[in-house]
Amino acid sequence: MKSSHNVSPPAMPEPDEQWEISGRSMYRAASFAVALPAFMIGTALFMLGFSLNHATILQAACILYSISFAGFLTRWLVNRQVWPRALPYIVCIAAAGAGFYLLLQLALLALRHLHLIP
Repeated sequence: MKSSHNVSPPAMPEPDEQWEISGRSMYRAASFAVALPAFMIGTALFMLGFSLNHATILQAACILYSISFAGFLTRWLVNRQVWPRALPYIVCIAAAGAGFYLLLQLALLALRHLHLIP
């Protein structure tokens, strides 16, 4: 009768460094997957909102454009800046999105002031 104490668990193979994916690469891929459709749909909503003179559609387009701007800008930032923690990246993403949203809102306000949109 064999003793079960001598049985060792199967050995885990060492991970191949060629297949290791960094968090930086994962973020760039995820931000591109979010930013590109947001830009495309936002462009379509801007065209629709301006053609129908519909403020709600323009607001949705502003939000989508802000998301795409934040995604594309932070892709560049992640490539250039290395911080040891994630909090500065999160702050930059939020600031980029909020800043661009405010810029778009000012542009829409100027267009309303010039009576180009209702």
